[in-house]
Amino acid sequence: MAMRSRTTFKKRQKELARQEKQRDKAARRVQRKLERTLRMPEMAVLKMALSRMATLVMAAKMAATPWKPVGPSTVSSDAPIRTAGS
Repeated sequence: MAMRSRTTFKKRQKELARQEKQRDKAARRVQRKLERTLRMPEMAVLKMALSRMATLVMAAKMAATPWKPVGPSTVSSDAPIRTAGS
């Protein structure tokens, strides 16, 4: 009978240890989630700043490249105009 009691006691201790470990893990998960939410506003500000910087860089590149007009204004006025019948 003593063996049975010791086994039951061991099982109970093992179960309590498992439950405590699960509580600790749950607390760590909640803590990480809280820390992540506290950092979110900073991340949003950084993302906005990066997108603005990217827009400014693209605008600067476009301003640095020479503009070449395309269309009827590039056609020479000396060239004869061809029509469908000619």
